[in-house]
Amino acid sequence: MSSRSLIVISDLHISSGPLDDCDPELEEALVSFVSELSRRATAVELVINGDFLDFVQASPWQDSEFESVSGDGIPLCFTEEQSRTKLESICQAHSRIFQALTELLASSSDNRLTIIPGNHDADLFWPSVRESLAARISGGSVRASNQLRFVLERTYRPPEFERIWVEHGHQYDPVNSFFVGGESRWATLSPPIFVDRQGEKRLYECIGTRFLLRFLNGLDHSYPFVDNVKPFSRFLRIFGASALVPGRGPIKAAVAVWSMLRYLGRTAVTAPGELLSLAKDGGQSALATFVKEMSEAERAEFARQLRARGLDLDRPLTLYLRDPERLDHAMEFLADNLQLLDAFADDESAYLSLSGEPGTLKLGKAFLVDETEELIRAADKILKDHSVAAVLMGHTHEVVKDRWKDGYMNSGCWMRYWQLDNSQDPRPWSILRSDSFRLFPYQLNYIEVAGTTGLPKFTTFREKSS
Repeated sequence: MSSRSLIVISDLHISSGPLDDCDPELEEALVSFVSELSRRATAVELVINGDFLDFVQASPWQDSEFESVSGDGIPLCFTEEQSRTKLESICQAHSRIFQALTELLASSSDNRLTIIPGNHDADLFWPSVRESLAARISGGSVRASNQLRFVLERTYRPPEFERIWVEHGHQYDPVNSFFVGGESRWATLSPPIFVDRQGEKRLYECIGTRFLLRFLNGLDHSYPFVDNVKPFSRFLRIFGASALVPGRGPIKAAVAVWSMLRYLGRTAVTAPGELLSLAKDGGQSALATFVKEMSEAERAEFARQLRARGLDLDRPLTLYLRDPERLDHAMEFLADNLQLLDAFADDESAYLSLSGEPGTLKLGKAFLVDETEELIRAADKILKDHSVAAVLMGHTHEVVKDRWKDGYMNSGCWMRYWQLDNSQDPRPWSILRSDSFRLFPYQLNYIEVAGTTGLPKFTTFREKSS
């Protein structure tokens, strides 16, 4: 029997700057939660099961220096120095959270904090990033530093509850997994770190991370809740259906989503085969329609701005966009210069939807994956093949608590979210603007293992409905 309780949470996505999802209300809830753990009469081990920090969306969030490639073509992102810069930005933005964690360890010498990296904080594989974070949390205390543990393996079996299997779950998601050449790069002896063509060490960039860095971060800057639609497969269906049909979504979203999907369709690094393809006019017609509906003065000003940014317009804009190759080029150009579309307001008649025009979007196998079901199947196999009583995961942001008798639980996320389904009324794109954040619900959950049974119990700490 253990005198220490195991508390598991995941997917906090604490970041910094304009893309940060940890708003003041969520921060206050997290600080309160950790403070309540500090006041417990019995000791606890708090396990943050992946995506504690969101380096991918932390400031600085956009820089051409973030992307590189290895000599054999492996996509790479942050250097160790870049990750340290992002960590400092996060710590400055959320000092109260780190102070609460410091107090958790200080309140009892028997308390523990275990941090497991997820796909958004793979940066914790950098030694100096772990050292900096440990110094921030321990406050310079040798005792506290011994109470803090980083688990750089795929799974964690708590010493006092060895029949509990804790895993973030991203390795079962083909978009966000860290497999290179069929081999897992997610362990102390096999970290997701490679050398680029300039001889500099960088983190491996999975498809999901590159998707964010190249495309979604730029769209998220205008629509801060664009990435709060979970899971990822549903996000793709919504934005494929809503942005690529003329008049269905804002032009900035149409260009960004077209560019995202075009990129994903060409990517086969970790998920070989056809991932995604677009219809013949998948998105380009939205741009042509947008320009056609401008007034002459608006069109002349838009053309002037395009030329000023470097687009070689060799004919009037409407004629330029009638040529398929030039139209394609204009879409790619605008995808790299989304700020040119900031001046154009959202059409309030443009709605997000799960059902698009037939043939607008075709998703290949990797993007039709139901991430929640994939993790459930993985948990079933773990329970069958290993001597464990329960499997606890995160990653999908979707709560799974009705499978506890079967031995699986997912605590969901500590973020606001929006899970659109066909039963809901259509919502306008403007709901994704920053001033709409109060419309987004959240449910902050934790899983606790304690007592003689050693079986997990699912608890909601705080909840807010939309």
